[in-house]
Amino acid sequence: FSFGDYFKKEAISFAWEFLTKELRLKEENLWVSVYKDDDEAYNIWINDIGIPKDKIVKRGDKENFWPSEALTKGPNGPCGPCSEIYYDRGKKFGCGGKDCKPGNNCCFRYYEIWNLVFTEFKREGEIGKRGRLIPLPNKNIDTGMGLERLAQVMQGVNSSYEIDIFKPLIDYIIGYTGANYQKDKDASYVNAIADHIKAVTFAICDGVIPSNEERGYVIRKLIRRSIVMLEHFKVKKPFLYKLVPIIVDEMKQPYPELEKRRENISQIILEEEKKYETLKHTLPLRQEEFKRRCEDSADAGRLIFEFYDTYGIPREITENWAKTILGRDYQQTTVNKMYNMSMELQRERARGSSKIKTEIFSQSLRDEISDIASTKFIGYDRLEAKSKVLAIIKEGKRTTNAKEEDKVQIILDKTPFYAEAGGQVGDSGLMKAKGLKIEVYDTKVFDGRYLHYAEVKSGQLKVNQEVEMIVDKERRLQIEKNHTATHLLQYALRKVLGSHIEQSGSLVSDERLRFDFTHFKQINQEQLNRIEQIVNNCIQENNQVTAQQMKLEEAKKINALAFFKEKYADIVRVISIGDYSKELCGGTHIDSTGKIGLFKITHTSSVASGLRRIEAVTSDRAVKFIEREEELLKDMQRLLKTDTFNIPQKVQSLIEENKNLRKEINSLRINLLRAELDKIISEAKSIGRTKIITYGLQEYDMDSLRRLCDMIKQRMDSGIIILFSKINNKVIGLVSLSSDLINKNITTDNIVKKINKELGSKGGGRAELAQIGGGDPKRLHSCLKQCYEIAKEEFEKNKLM
Repeated sequence: FSFGDYFKKEAISFAWEFLTKELRLKEENLWVSVYKDDDEAYNIWINDIGIPKDKIVKRGDKENFWPSEALTKGPNGPCGPCSEIYYDRGKKFGCGGKDCKPGNNCCFRYYEIWNLVFTEFKREGEIGKRGRLIPLPNKNIDTGMGLERLAQVMQGVNSSYEIDIFKPLIDYIIGYTGANYQKDKDASYVNAIADHIKAVTFAICDGVIPSNEERGYVIRKLIRRSIVMLEHFKVKKPFLYKLVPIIVDEMKQPYPELEKRRENISQIILEEEKKYETLKHTLPLRQEEFKRRCEDSADAGRLIFEFYDTYGIPREITENWAKTILGRDYQQTTVNKMYNMSMELQRERARGSSKIKTEIFSQSLRDEISDIASTKFIGYDRLEAKSKVLAIIKEGKRTTNAKEEDKVQIILDKTPFYAEAGGQVGDSGLMKAKGLKIEVYDTKVFDGRYLHYAEVKSGQLKVNQEVEMIVDKERRLQIEKNHTATHLLQYALRKVLGSHIEQSGSLVSDERLRFDFTHFKQINQEQLNRIEQIVNNCIQENNQVTAQQMKLEEAKKINALAFFKEKYADIVRVISIGDYSKELCGGTHIDSTGKIGLFKITHTSSVASGLRRIEAVTSDRAVKFIEREEELLKDMQRLLKTDTFNIPQKVQSLIEENKNLRKEINSLRINLLRAELDKIISEAKSIGRTKIITYGLQEYDMDSLRRLCDMIKQRMDSGIIILFSKINNKVIGLVSLSSDLINKNITTDNIVKKINKELGSKGGGRAELAQIGGGDPKRLHSCLKQCYEIAKEEFEKNKLM
């Protein structure tokens, strides 16, 4: 990159020198492309580099302008022409045509190995029409080099997948799957699996966890696509996790962090493969649901997204379902359109437009404060200071003053207020001056400027005014206790669970602490007790807590833990707690662990695959939490009429007793229904020789409905049985058909679909039996009346009347 420094001539010369002198590629094997109107680059290649004219290709807006087609399609903003360097692999790889030149994509003779983007314009104008190009005052260079393609050229192999870092991976996949690499489809799948898992390995190493959101969504999709491709080779068991050691062994020298996280990465991929195995067992049921709801290509697009978003079923699978169901009526363009629309709607719902607003606010704020000097933080060793007001922001705009009741952000030359960072919340407190009182309720940092979120309680604040800053001491102290306890917690976790534990996120407030970390199994109570005990032992020992500035390399040498998502400066701050913990940290801490008093874990949970969370409290809040637990135990003792140590057995006994009573009740209900069977069947309506039975019940679960259904079926030859039950303020139900009706093309699909419409329920199942759930009790009476007509419509549609 170059910003306002060297430009076309130097960039072209550097690229050419590196390829021909350092890598020693033969000049006669290199071709060049330039933008059709970029005479400057064209002349540099001819006059300065000496490229023959017949080896320079001029191309248009789509191929040699960045962004592609920006002149007509936009976006507005920085843009410019580009020049590419191609490697000629020789005539034997060509198509033999007269237009066989770089960029024509007619064969595999020419490989693009270098791209020089000359960002020299700013596009303005209407999108969709040819815009205006305004020269930028500072011209920029953006260099793109295909490292793997260049390795392919240097190693003389036919594709990037055959280079030395990919070959062991490709060979292992071929050996395990039995793939025939000479077949295009097999080779395509093998290459894609290798590429996907390499990307997944690096992403997980950088802290991305498979999920249904943002980056995690991409990683999950890559893993599941790979699993689907493995099914082509009849691979049934988890396999992808076995590829991680091969990738790590090839890449660990330039990326040593891969070696440290090898086990962690493998375990996360293995867990994801197991999750997909579980998902596969539900596919037949989901396929039936998809079939029932998919009537056209628009439905298909919506459902393909819904089934991925809700159940995690890969698009490749649901697209195949849609193609089978719709046949010739399947329209890929419509499917893509509705899929993308559904995805965008979901994104809007998820973010509630907050991200867009934040981005707009951020850019607006950046423009407002760009001329203000960075704030100096002085709050590590002092909580009060006199500071000068540099700027006042009100409703996103700079102002010169703020009056009583105004809510503003205030920037000062220096501050003892800690700004939210690294999981630690921002400080609160007061600003004072003669006749002025301001309450600061939060502090954040933006581009090096500390924003004090505040409300003027009395008086008037002006720019350049000197104010006295007073941090809320009690709140800061509690935050510091929780922050130091978080460091001790990470130490204890690594001690009890293993060195694979790595921080993935945290929250440190005055009320509690929350710590997210990599781990694959649920933490049992014994482990939690040990973790708590280790932290409390460290607290009781009253270890000294020290902060030290040092070079990043020195911190690594003393094995100080780093939060791997953070980017660190050359000089870092290391927090040491006795001989236990050393971490890179910019937050505030107490000076000795004894001040924490007590540490108590309040909750554990799973955040995502391979990611767990612990929440805890310290000091007085930990004492209060234990007191509340004791009160609850006393209440349970009183209610259960037993002592503390017998509570679990007493509760288990009550659960078993309740379960047995429910079985007895259901059995009694079924016996009562046996007595009613004659009445239920005698009240049934008929269509020819087929009985249509519809019946509503109270407080019967689905298992009881099935048993009743079986009893009815034993008493008739041909029939449709529709049963409902009001239970837990909802309506459940089932629809069952005798086998003779299925042979006449009547299935539960359409019947259930119409009942769902009447009842406001959801449901589905097999052709002969379907379940219904979530119905509205207020609509049951009218739905029961409609059931006979719904069944009758099916007979009429199939011309059985």
